[in-house]
Amino acid sequence: MKRWMAVLWVFLHACATGKLMSMGQFYSIPLGTKEEAVVEEFGSPEAVTEEEGQTCYYYVERLTNGFRVIEERYYKLMFVNGKLVEKGVSQENTPPYQLNSYDLQTTYGDETPPDEN
Repeated sequence: MKRWMAVLWVFLHACATGKLMSMGQFYSIPLGTKEEAVVEEFGSPEAVTEEEGQTCYYYVERLTNGFRVIEERYYKLMFVNGKLVEKGVSQENTPPYQLNSYDLQTTYGDETPPDEN
């Protein structure tokens, strides 16, 4: 029972704090913004790397169609001394060969498909 409650708490917490960065929001972040302000606005990044005095935050936006991810946008924010000095975005479309053929079929729900005669 405790495990079930922990899973429920994590799910509800993710829904309540699940902030997401969009393309428009990404471009509205001015250079010089502090790290704390970015985390407060968009939540924790998906990944963080640190090297040679630079800290990079990575956020991912997934655009979906139903349950399929059709496009992913990767936002990179580079901080030096706690301030944003560089940012970049890349995007990736899911190649058609990675899509499940069952997902690509038209579904008719409870209806029967139309006759092809």
